[in-house]
Amino acid sequence: MASSAFTGTNAEAALRARQAELDALEARLWQGGTIDAARLRDYQQGYRQLAAWQRQAGVEQHRFYLAIPVADRPQLLRQCLHSLWRLCETWGYGGKQDGRYRLLQVVIADDSASEKNRAAIRALGDEYVHKGIAIDYFGPAQQQALLQSLPPGRQDALRPMLGEYADGRAAPFHHKGASITRNITSLYLQGLSRDETRPLFYFIDSDQLFCVADARGQRHYAINYLHHIDRLFRERAISVLTGKVVGAPPVSPSVMAANFSADVLHFLQTILTQPADAPCGFHPHDADQAPDGAYHDMAALFGLETKKNTFDYHCRLEGAHDHNACLEDFCLRLNAFFHGEHPT
Repeated sequence: MASSAFTGTNAEAALRARQAELDALEARLWQGGTIDAARLRDYQQGYRQLAAWQRQAGVEQHRFYLAIPVADRPQLLRQCLHSLWRLCETWGYGGKQDGRYRLLQVVIADDSASEKNRAAIRALGDEYVHKGIAIDYFGPAQQQALLQSLPPGRQDALRPMLGEYADGRAAPFHHKGASITRNITSLYLQGLSRDETRPLFYFIDSDQLFCVADARGQRHYAINYLHHIDRLFRERAISVLTGKVVGAPPVSPSVMAANFSADVLHFLQTILTQPADAPCGFHPHDADQAPDGAYHDMAALFGLETKKNTFDYHCRLEGAHDHNACLEDFCLRLNAFFHGEHPT
């Protein structure tokens, strides 16, 4: 990559030129579906230099408030925080101040039921604070305290978004679901960023990684996420930015909800035809496994088969029991859908 002199008089032109060089290098980075290691090193070094120049030029970048809702998944959170730390080490967005990345504040919004998992998540936060990332632990007790501190009028206004949790007194106060946890965390972020002139709230899932895989499945830190998001919000009139829903396979919330409803109705229609006190018949010897195309947004586009529209419920109760017991246990599992469990 060509070097460019950087002085106060030509700072703006130098920044534009370096960004153009990096954009051109990015276009060559993925030739053949794999990443050229030497080009990737040049690309990363170029962005670290650009970040240093931006600090020298006094570019007003956004401060990221990165919120991570998590429920009883400390191992996934560890991978997420490690990937975030690698992102910061690779690209150096905003630089460090007093040993910490000055334009990044992480909030771990814990929705765990297990105290053991809560302790593990708090310990993870402390571990990555020592590595240079500012982290706040926002657990159930802190969430309840925040909601209880709100005046009754505001609690009532929040009820459509928080339901029974609006005043912080609902019990139990865990497994509220990612959406409610995000809404409560948004209130916390508003207070946390009150004195910040350029805040950006960035919500991610606890299983998110900040690396990308090439055609061989090898992972690389080849996207400077924080820089690109900051650049979009600085250069364009954007209020909200969202990406497409991805996964393995990619499934949107609306498709998940529709398939969940279809499976629930299928089970209810089936169990209604069986005597309530008869031995449970929802224990098949050969449990059918959902194929790769099950619940896929665009199964046909990806060449996946979706021959079935619904999937049978397999009762988890052991020992002798009747259909009444099966139905009761099924109903107890339904709310778990809102923190990621699908009963079928």
